[in-house]
Amino acid sequence: MAALALAGGGACSRSEAPAAVPAVAPPCVPTTLTAPASEPAATAAPGATSPDDRPPEAAPKAGRLALRFEPTEHRKLDALTREVGGSDLLAQVTRDIDRAVALPKDVALVFADCGTDNAFYDDENATVTMCWELMGSMRDNMRREYRDPRDARDALYGAALFTLIHELGHAYVDLLDLPITGKEEDAVDQLATFMLVDSGDSGVEMALDGALSFVHDAEAEAQEAGEDAEPATWDEHATSEQRFFNVICWIYGSDPAAHSDLLESHGGALPDERADLCPDEWRRLSRAWTTLLAPFGR
Repeated sequence: MAALALAGGGACSRSEAPAAVPAVAPPCVPTTLTAPASEPAATAAPGATSPDDRPPEAAPKAGRLALRFEPTEHRKLDALTREVGGSDLLAQVTRDIDRAVALPKDVALVFADCGTDNAFYDDENATVTMCWELMGSMRDNMRREYRDPRDARDALYGAALFTLIHELGHAYVDLLDLPITGKEEDAVDQLATFMLVDSGDSGVEMALDGALSFVHDAEAEAQEAGEDAEPATWDEHATSEQRFFNVICWIYGSDPAAHSDLLESHGGALPDERADLCPDEWRRLSRAWTTLLAPFGR
């Protein structure tokens, strides 16, 4: 994997386009516990219906993810909405994730106009919204980053999937009542990285695309705020620069030998001092998310 050109926004060479849709492996589900042998068997009173004779109760219906694409009112985004809406990639990844985790209710994944570059989870309506305006900005950024239009397209989908899984992570925390400690925004960045990296080489590329999108965010924020602006240290999100370094740290930590090109000492962006901590960070986050989602595997 070639190091990404992360500074200056210049074109760079992508080592490989995602050749296959990453299949998200379902979390391990604990085996059913059996009752202790010493526990007495239940007996029915004369004339009463035995529990074994009663019709079985229907199991609660698990919720599903529903992907929906709404039209845009922005003419410059028409071609993008047609391309994204007609792609099999988002639909396949949605099905893979849906097979992995059972939700208590349906969650809509909606691509729609919002009036701003954003993506968000609405807990009242159980809806994740990916704004077409954000998709347009990601597309433009990736076109500036890559010379090959196919590489730019693949990077757009990678960054979009990272963002989509991040927002779906908020739905998991909400609907599954997950006991997250620390900042939820950091936790769902971990989930997006974990799900993508754990799915294979093409997923690693997509996680790197997500990290690259944070570089673009940081550049846009700096340009908008001006040189003398202070970072928003009060915000629920880490700064875009911090999120970038977190994601590439976790990717490196998942397999240091395979991702040594991310290190500063090998021409990458990850300081070697931070890299020393990354394998332990990866082990903790992968164990944490596997444990959190295990009770909800289909």
